[in-house]
Amino acid sequence: MKKNSLPIKLLLLLSVWLAGCSTLERVPAVPSQYDSANVEVVGAPDVRYDIFTQSGINELVGHFHELQSGYVRQDNSAAFLSISGGGDNGAFTAGLLNGWTKAGDRPNFRLVTGISTGALIAPFAFLGKDYDVTLKDLYTNVTPSDIYRKRNIVEGFFADSLADSAPLYDLISQYVDEDFLKKVAFEYT
Repeated sequence: MKKNSLPIKLLLLLSVWLAGCSTLERVPAVPSQYDSANVEVVGAPDVRYDIFTQSGINELVGHFHELQSGYVRQDNSAAFLSISGGGDNGAFTAGLLNGWTKAGDRPNFRLVTGISTGALIAPFAFLGKDYDVTLKDLYTNVTPSDIYRKRNIVEGFFADSLADSAPLYDLISQYVDEDFLKKVAFEYT
């Protein structure tokens, strides 16, 4: 090791240490000009509860039971789907949903939830078999460059990660627009 490289290594180590101690500013979920206690989600009143009071908890439980009764069919059954994550393994879920449709016994789900890539699949699965082709396309024709862009090491020091997820945002924006969200929101209302 050259003697001159020690100060450079120390400077690099100090830079990494300082970058690790910094965080991006977190902005409030509700803009400060609005009273967060009185803000409602458009088209979905009664989704905010004061869980720090007994009356708020009672209201939440009451609404949950009310909503739950709407998910049960006349034969006391309900079709719920929970999808796990796993990045590329979402192709398995897309294939399973396509195969289930071809088998002819895929139900119309009353509730679908997911984690990571499962959360990306969930609204398509909820809307039904008409979106199977879209899921198949998304999980067979998408490459890593459609999901993220690698940042160089210098960019990484000044950003939140060494990868930029803007390509994923652009990809999602091609499929998820206001009309799509309205379909999801009002499918069973």
